[in-house]
Amino acid sequence: PSLELNDKIESLNIFTHIAEINVSKNNFDTASVYFQKAFAQIEPGSSEVEILNAPDPKFLQMKKVYYITNLMIAKGDAYRKRYTSTGNKQFLNEALHVYRRTDQFLDLLRREQTDSESKLFWRKDIRRLYEHAIDACFGAQDESSAFYFFEKSRAASDSRPCTGKSD
Repeated sequence: PSLELNDKIESLNIFTHIAEINVSKNNFDTASVYFQKAFAQIEPGSSEVEILNAPDPKFLQMKKVYYITNLMIAKGDAYRKRYTSTGNKQFLNEALHVYRRTDQFLDLLRREQTDSESKLFWRKDIRRLYEHAIDACFGAQDESSAFYFFEKSRAASDSRPCTGKSD
């Protein structure tokens, strides 16, 4: 990958961490700005929706694509925490929207990625995603979505990466 692409993906990771720090301090508006700056490293003005609809998703082949999954999960978590802080159900619905898009992105990664190291990194994200999504579903009293994420979680934990070694 080019130096410019490497700089962008590292910047994406830094902006994500800055956003997470702001979320931890309940500075949600500032966090939102940094989440957007992180997404802009992929494509100016992008979001989790644009990532899924990208005609040429060259970022799927990057070694550190897990930075993108972390960004998406962190954004969903920010909405979930904002709901906890305010009680406004719209934030919980936004969290579920982001979690669903992240789930779709992880499905895309599973199809596209062959690198075992990358698979191990996003596998960690899968567990975090589904635990947080299920929690948000219960908060939203959305049993069907909770069941969906629970089943996806079970399927993900049942499939282990092939290492070529016997266990």
